[in-house]
Amino acid sequence: MPFLGLDLGSWVLVLLGLWLVAYLYLRRNYGVWEAKGLFSLPPTVIFGNNFPVLTGRVHINDFHKEFYKKMEGHK
Repeated sequence: MPFLGLDLGSWVLVLLGLWLVAYLYLRRNYGVWEAKGLFSLPPTVIFGNNFPVLTGRVHINDFHKEFYKKMEGHK
């Protein structure tokens, strides 16, 4: 039974295409600092490096202290 003129297989392809576009859009700036010759911790999609803070696992002050320690000694 078609919905808006598309069958189920076509809808799956449309949704996969939209997901791929959204994923590539969110990742477009990852690696900018490495390209400029600077050290960076590997980010996660959507949240970057702030995932522990946004989920409430780590307080923002502790997160910044750990981030600073990890970045010590790097350019």
